Amino acid sequence: MRIGVLRALDLDKDWLKVETQDGTQVEVNKLSHAVGDVIGPMVNKRVVVRAIKTKKGDLRFMDIELAED
Repeated sequence: MRIGVLRALDLDKDWLKVETQDGTQVEVNKLSHAVGDVIGPMVNKRVVVRAIKTKKGDLRFMDIELAED
């Protein structure tokens, strides 16, 4: 699980980037089943992204929701 601000989103290239509290940007891939009109309005807002780490160390998207402040 990653909590941070959703900074970038590219549905065609199948990734999103979340900036964590320490300023690190984390890329999460494989958004194929995610809906752009749901994720798009979350850009520049605090979110909780659930992802699993692959054997290669990449993060694969599972779910996203707005974070409670």
